Amino acid sequence: MSEFEKTIWNFYLQKGIKNPAEISLYVFDDQANFEVIKRKGASYAVEIGDVYYIFLDSSIPLPNRREQLAHEIGHVLLHAGNQLWTSPLIKEKQEAQAKKFAHYALIPSWFLIEKLQDAPETIQGKAATLADFFCVSEPFVIERLFLLEKDISGGEIHARTY
Repeated sequence: MSEFEKTIWNFYLQKGIKNPAEISLYVFDDQANFEVIKRKGASYAVEIGDVYYIFLDSSIPLPNRREQLAHEIGHVLLHAGNQLWTSPLIKEKQEAQAKKFAHYALIPSWFLIEKLQDAPETIQGKAATLADFFCVSEPFVIERLFLLEKDISGGEIHARTY
């Protein structure tokens, strides 16, 4: 596990989360005071006073909402300031960090590796099975599998681990 993921793992252990069904993104509210507001439109987070408001698109399927909520919580926990005023290079880095947080928070490696043992052989079968199990979209699972492969190989992509 990367140091980044170890932090999430330790946090989950402190909260008594021992299986994927127990993962609730609202557990991160202890770390940053946030409220979620569901409405139609793009998802984003803003800080007003000492509260973060995460506006979540209510018109998209639940798996996608979970992914977007995790992404926005990643911004809340990892970044300060308003992205509108940052350089494109910093914004790109922050987006990548929030995306990585979402992958690790929703599909932690220790649960993923265990579940992969029972998953079908094909990538499509794995994606469908894991997406259903973790309540995320199939493209999100595929991205997470590539991230796992990169983590295992030390940053270089080699033979597929899935």
